[in-house]
This record gives sequence, structure tokens and C-alpha cells, in this order.
Amino acid sequence: SGSRGGGVERGGAMSCAVGADGQHVCSPVEVQVHNTVAAVASDWPVHLSWMMQEYSLANHGVAEDAAADPRARVEAYNRWGVLLSSGGDFKRRLACHEAALEIKRAQYGHPAGDMHAELAHELQVIGNHYSMFERHGEAVTYLRRALHINRRRTDPKGNPMPHMESACLGDLASALMSQGEVTEALECYKASLDIELKLYGEVHKHSADTMFNMGMAYDRIGQPAAAVRYLRRALAGYETCLSPEHPTLLRTQANLNTLKRGHAIHAGGGVGGRDTSGGRGEL
Repeated sequence: SGSRGGGVERGGAMSCAVGADGQHVCSPVEVQVHNTVAAVASDWPVHLSWMMQEYSLANHGVAEDAAADPRARVEAYNRWGVLLSSGGDFKRRLACHEAALEIKRAQYGHPAGDMHAELAHELQVIGNHYSMFERHGEAVTYLRRALHINRRRTDPKGNPMPHMESACLGDLASALMSQGEVTEALECYKASLDIELKLYGEVHKHSADTMFNMGMAYDRIGQPAAAVRYLRRALAGYETCLSPEHPTLLRTQANLNTLKRGHAIHAGGGVGGRDTSGGRGEL
């Protein structure tokens, strides 16, 4: 390409002109681009809000179009639900996943009581939301079904998916804790930790979260020595993977100090938050 105004055009890109004083001289196109970027940057929250609203409306339209492809409708409901929850509307997100589950049920039927592999995601997310709204019995029922599927689930290459089983075990344990079924919850936490130690090792946030939850569960049933043991292991993990000021690390230290003084913790739920299917653990 040839020169223009002292600059060089590269591959059809906008020109980069240089004046007699050696300073860059913006072309009209560059001026327009700069002004547009400045305008958007100055009012970014408004533009972002508008884009999110348009994205939400687009997904809403696909989700509720009965003539649309079922898989596209399910994906739209899932995306719409995530957008709703990002704005704090968890009840409407629950409704999105309930609608997605019904579409999948119509598509795959009801083999052996919701045991098709494609139903696991919705069952688990709905179970977590039922737990959030203190519908603990329903939460446990849905999470048991999801766990049954995830224990047998494989990826497209036929490989097992133990991380999905582990996350679902943690969710079920949290729901059982809310129901007061601490002994069974501990069994689920132990099974989850066994998988996590094989997948991630001792010093990993997933493992530390489960050890923290186990410590809280042991405290709840009056076994402070076991509670201290697991909270110490959790703290060692958090000190490696979290910043010193992280709330979870500070909370673990505070709980340990409380137990060492001979007092029960008597406050707070568990921790977690793997984004495999809409959340993990008590938040």
C-alpha cells in the first residue's frame, strides 16, 4: 500500500497520519471512533443495563416460544434464569428452571422417576433453590434424584464425571443439614471429600470448603474435637488458596478460636459455591 500524509496504511486499516511536527494527527474516522468510545465509557452503566435488558428479552422470547426447538428453549430458560438471579430475582430463576425441566421431561419422558441424564442439571438447580426458600423436603427429593444420575453420568467420550457427583453430594448434605439430618449430611460430606481429595488434593478450595462444612456439622452434634480437626484442615487449605483478608478464611479462624475456648459455634451455615449447576453449599 502507498503512503498518505506521512503515514502508512496497513492491510486496509485506518491511516495513522503524522504532522510536520512529528505528532500523530487523527483522521476523521479515528475522531469518530474516539468520540463514540468516550460517549459509551462515560455512560457505561446505562449501556450495560440496556444490553442486559435486550439479552434478557431475547432469551425470554425464545424460552416461551412453544414452536421453538426444545433444546434451544431449555438453553434460553437457563440463560434467562442466570440473568434474573444476577439481579437478585431467585424466585423467577426457579420458575425458569422448573419450566426447563418440564420441557426436558416432555422430550425424554419420565424413565424410572426422573432418571434421564439430561435432567440432572435442572433437578440439582431446582433442589438448591428449594433449599434457599426453605422447602427442604422438596430440596432433598430433587437433589437425591440428581445425585443418582450424577453417580452414573459420563461425558460425551464416556468418561465418568466425579466432580459432578462431588458437587451434588455437597448440595444434598447442605439440604440435609437444613432439615436437621446431620448424621446423613456428614456421610454425604465424607463421600464428597473422598472424591475431592482424589481430584484436587488436600490444599484446594473445594476440599477446604467440604472440610469446613464437616467441622460445622461435627460442632452441631456436639463433637468439638472432630470439629477442630476438620476446621484446622480447612484453614490450612484456605491459607494457601485465599487472601489473608478473605471472609471465609477469617470466619474459619474465628470458629476455631471459639471452639478452642470451649464454646460451641451455634451460628452460621456452611460454605461452598461451585458453579457446576447453580451453586453449591449453604451461603
